[in-house]
Amino acid sequence: MEEIAKTSVFVGNTISNSVFTPQDSRDNPCDVILVVGDGKRMKTHRDVLVEASPFFEKLLSTDMKEAREGVIHLNMLTESVLADILEFMYTGTVQITNEERALFLIEMADYLILPNLKSLAERVAIEKLNCSNCLSIYHFADAFDCKELFCGTRKFIMNNFKKILRTTEEFLNNISREELEIWISSDDINVNAEEDVFEFILTWINQDKFERSKYFEEFFRHVRLTFVSKDYIQSKIMTSKFVHRNKDCTKLVNTSMKSSGKTNRQFTPRAEKPRESLQTPVMLFFERKGEQNNLCYFPREDTWCSSPSVIPSLKYRAFSSQDKLYLTGQKFVGGDFNLLCYDSFSNRLRSLSTLCTSLSLSKGVDPVCHIFVRGENEIFALIGQRRGPTQERHLSCITRYNPEASSWEDVSTFDWDSRTGVCIVNKDNFIYFVGGRIGYCCKLSCLRETHRYDLSANKWERVADMKEERCEALGAVAHGKLFVAGGTGKLCQDSGTPEISAHLKGCEFYNESTDEWHITACLTIPHISESYIRVAGLLCVDATLYAVCEYSEKCSLTRNQFVLRNGAYYTGSTSVIIVCYDPENDKWTKKTELPDRYTLSVDQVCSINVFNRSKFIKAVSSATGNNIPAECEVLHQMRGKQNCLIM
Repeated sequence: MEEIAKTSVFVGNTISNSVFTPQDSRDNPCDVILVVGDGKRMKTHRDVLVEASPFFEKLLSTDMKEAREGVIHLNMLTESVLADILEFMYTGTVQITNEERALFLIEMADYLILPNLKSLAERVAIEKLNCSNCLSIYHFADAFDCKELFCGTRKFIMNNFKKILRTTEEFLNNISREELEIWISSDDINVNAEEDVFEFILTWINQDKFERSKYFEEFFRHVRLTFVSKDYIQSKIMTSKFVHRNKDCTKLVNTSMKSSGKTNRQFTPRAEKPRESLQTPVMLFFERKGEQNNLCYFPREDTWCSSPSVIPSLKYRAFSSQDKLYLTGQKFVGGDFNLLCYDSFSNRLRSLSTLCTSLSLSKGVDPVCHIFVRGENEIFALIGQRRGPTQERHLSCITRYNPEASSWEDVSTFDWDSRTGVCIVNKDNFIYFVGGRIGYCCKLSCLRETHRYDLSANKWERVADMKEERCEALGAVAHGKLFVAGGTGKLCQDSGTPEISAHLKGCEFYNESTDEWHITACLTIPHISESYIRVAGLLCVDATLYAVCEYSEKCSLTRNQFVLRNGAYYTGSTSVIIVCYDPENDKWTKKTELPDRYTLSVDQVCSINVFNRSKFIKAVSSATGNNIPAECEVLHQMRGKQNCLIM
């Protein structure tokens, strides 16, 4: 690239801000002149223009007048804007100081086919967003197909909708019916309560009642009445003339009021879910020792408390999706294998169905089972059982739940031979089967191999092997990748008694696009140099990967109060710590540790999103004395993000 120089340009008798000018030298003379709207000319290099822009490449490679004479008129440009464009073409960067310049550069970059300059200007425009300019920039982004700017502006409007409506009359005047409907129907609109959406509708209509009143019924369908307080419905919504005069709107309100008064036996799944801003994630910890000592942790609020007593702790495996917790297991050995669903909104547990497959499962033997949910509510179960006196075969079946018939339909049946301890994770349309062990009695070995089943294509495929052999590992999907961590390493040998190696501290992830596994930083306890670590949970919450670890410190003594693990002595008691992964720096950092007032031996961990007025929140607040919603509200005010209230 040519050497560049910045020279002062004189306008009249004053010197304007420095602008970029290409270097014109004897060794490399400028050979194209660009002329802007006021007639000012700037010399440039043909090869730079052609390399940077398909627009100039096409213009200068034809027999047109511009190519022959080397003069191109760009009447829409000013000298300073052209200087910015040339600076970016020559150096790959340019300083954009204000919103107006950013938008004009986007327009010109679109015309001159300079996608990188367009992208840079879009990012600057996003930084300059405010309540006054967001709607006009939103329309601008749509007109010029600015995907990044459009998404950024939409996000800004969603996050600040209430403030924009309250402070910007121009927004109320210019927002179209279609745009308002898009925003109030979105899960992403940031509100303090669902009641805000009803207020938004009234505010927009009151700006022009004569023209806009006819759209009330259309908008009212987007108010999620399930999550509106009964007092507000009775005092504000039912008394509104727009509702009172419309039979369909009145019917919606009456149906909602009847649904909220249903008993446990009448309980049916909700067709709608709360807005994202009205939910907070919670991690659920299940006790390994079989005691009713389940705990929950709110990562945004950094708060621990006891789980609601309605969630069972014995004989069940837990799997989660959105605001639902699914539990599968037997009430007693040899009994039916049931699927239960816990709904955090109502704090109710209900039975969905008895798991049935084409496999003939032996009575008295616990079957292998894994429940996973694809999308919002498509429930699958992987169920199987060892067979034969030496347990050499391991038959399994994938089955899908049909909610209308309350029954199960087989999808695929397969034979795992003696493979056990497999990490099973679902990602998009695939079910991944990672690692495990194979063999029986004294002939056991760990595996690195990974297989996956495509639910859409009904096809099996073997993909790349892991870097490390591991069984009983834990898996989660985060940052678009499949992560596995923990588990145990090689199992030995032919010496007579199987010996489990140390619990693995390593973590690795699978990249689907390259079909490769990559090692990440090891899980370590920040303040302890040597410790025994067992990964008890791996899960993605709020787009962050968390690992739940049990650990105990290494000791130099060998008395009875210490425990021998993997050839070294550790303290008999274990602690629980939660760490989170930073993919940019490949680093695990401490998030929190189980407070001293709690004891917990972790069996399994999962997470659900809970509505901030749910009966789950009420239950944990009343049981522990922790005002979880109040803590959420304080954080919302600090972050401008989450606001949890309680009725």
